[in-house]
Amino acid sequence: MENATYATETLDAWVLLGLPGAIPAATFLTSPRAAQYRLIVGLLAERQTTSLTGVGHDELIALVHTRLPLESADALVASLNLDERLTQLVEWGTCEAWQEPAHSEADFLRNR
Repeated sequence: MENATYATETLDAWVLLGLPGAIPAATFLTSPRAAQYRLIVGLLAERQTTSLTGVGHDELIALVHTRLPLESADALVASLNLDERLTQLVEWGTCEAWQEPAHSEADFLRNR
């Protein structure tokens, strides 16, 4: 037996069928907070067509704010917990995150 790793793995009946499996990057579509994730991913995708450098955190907050109903935008942005939503999207592989180098003392102190 050349490949003994199969003996130690447990095989799932669904895997044996050869059907396509789950796509973790698309998990945001079926999440309980799917509307929030779709809003964020949609905005990131739109900006991708005009920006080669991505979207900054502050810029994303402003973009989200403009997409929400004016009378409740502040409350909805506050309840969105954007950092958690973005972290989850990165974990699913839906988008990537990177940190810019800090150029000032305020950049060092700010949670980026």
